[in-house]
Amino acid sequence: MVLAGAHEEVCPLDAQQELAAGIPGAELHLIAEAGHFAPLENPDAVALVMKRWLEAGSGPLS
Repeated sequence: MVLAGAHEEVCPLDAQQELAAGIPGAELHLIAEAGHFAPLENPDAVALVMKRWLEAGSGPLS
């Protein structure tokens, strides 16, 4: 999973898309109402995306 704030300015979204495209099976998840510090700017949305990712068996412990 590649996770980025929808309003990211430090690392452009096209770079995030390129990163996700270069990782087999990776998906890019954009966090609404967040920029570079998505976990601080919209922690509930980050937690929800991570929870769903882990429950889907895509996480590091699967």
